[in-house]
Amino acid sequence: MGSSSLKHVLPALTNLSYDDLEIGEGTIASLKFMEAAFGNISDTERQKIRIDLLTYCGQDTGGMIDILRKLQGWSTNRNSKIDQLKTKVCDVTNCLVYPTT
Repeated sequence: MGSSSLKHVLPALTNLSYDDLEIGEGTIASLKFMEAAFGNISDTERQKIRIDLLTYCGQDTGGMIDILRKLQGWSTNRNSKIDQLKTKVCDVTNCLVYPTT
């Protein structure tokens, strides 16, 4: 059985991937956040972690929007095709089976 994780669904539907990100999964993101917030690190490293976290979270948020758009597109196309089919059936049967209104 496959996974419905965002990390699996996003690449399958949008060709976006987490592979090239410095932070590519939630556990690492949590650890890096803790390091930036409470760790004894330089301001430069803290800023790098901040940028990496923003990139990772942006991919998650933007990815969810992209998935929603993809699903909406499929739904719109499917409904449009069903409506076209109903119209063709209606033309053949004089709307006895599938009235369009």
